[in-house]
Amino acid sequence: MSVLRKLGVVGAAHYLLKERILAAVRAVVPSASVGARPYALYSPECPTTMWWRPFTSDRLAFAQIFIDRGYPVPSHLAPRRIVDCGANGGYASLFFLSRFKNARVVAVEPDERNYAVLERNLDAFDDRAQTIHGAVWRREAGLRVLKGSYRDGLEWATQVRECRDGEMPNLTGTTMRSVLARADAAFVDSLKIDIEGAEAEVFAGDTDWIDRVGMLMVELHDAQSARAFHAALHGRPFRISVCGELTIAERVRPAEMS
Repeated sequence: MSVLRKLGVVGAAHYLLKERILAAVRAVVPSASVGARPYALYSPECPTTMWWRPFTSDRLAFAQIFIDRGYPVPSHLAPRRIVDCGANGGYASLFFLSRFKNARVVAVEPDERNYAVLERNLDAFDDRAQTIHGAVWRREAGLRVLKGSYRDGLEWATQVRECRDGEMPNLTGTTMRSVLARADAAFVDSLKIDIEGAEAEVFAGDTDWIDRVGMLMVELHDAQSARAFHAALHGRPFRISVCGELTIAERVRPAEMS
């Protein structure tokens, strides 16, 4: 009943039945070409069609945000600039764009497979959404994209690391300062970071950019990441709380902009 209440009849039917039907077809006819292309999901909270790849983590990511409410942005906030680092297929960005009608989102994703879905999902929002095929890192550096070996090995668990000697990069890592500059604002209201352990690198580097952020929503994947995050926030005017998998840092007084 929770799914029906959150998604409505049409949305719940697509969410509950489509992948099961595709799996049944695949079981009966193994050679059937099912799941080769994205299919539609719907939520009354989002005015556009959302796309997902069957038999991937897309359905889990969608459920985390549109059913389980994984990003509980306080109702008193009305963010106008939002940055989504580790955007995956774009479901958190879709949630932000749909809930905050005046918001603009910059979404960053390193995995080219996820990035293709991200672009398709955000296309309808035109100039309110900007996508970056890349990864945040502590410095500008060549990075390798690692798939299938972290956590559950699914698409939403893609990692990056710096290239070793002789390796060719898959992409160039960029600093958080550069990403915030792409948001074209002196101040970013909300910053979501879910980057599969790379937050340890981001918060261990230059952290002056934190002074330009109103609220951080960060998934800390290990003890090293947690130490780097809390060290970076120490002495800064933020109230820190935990909500599910997220650590939330909300600014308690206005930033002093130079």
